[in-house]
Amino acid sequence: MSGDPQQTLGALLVRLDVRERQIAAEAKAAHEQIAPMTGLLDGLTQAVDVDGVAESPSVLT
Repeated sequence: MSGDPQQTLGALLVRLDVRERQIAAEAKAAHEQIAPMTGLLDGLTQAVDVDGVAESPSVLT
């Protein structure tokens, strides 16, 4: 490492904080995409169960 260790560690902490915020934003966006898909899958599962098609586990695989 070159330079003042305090400045170097401070810069590292800033970069880590920025990256943490980026990851949190990506996780939130992924969650927002997954939630409706989960609802859709739940609805499809219920529809299949109501129609009696899911009597055999092999139908869902």
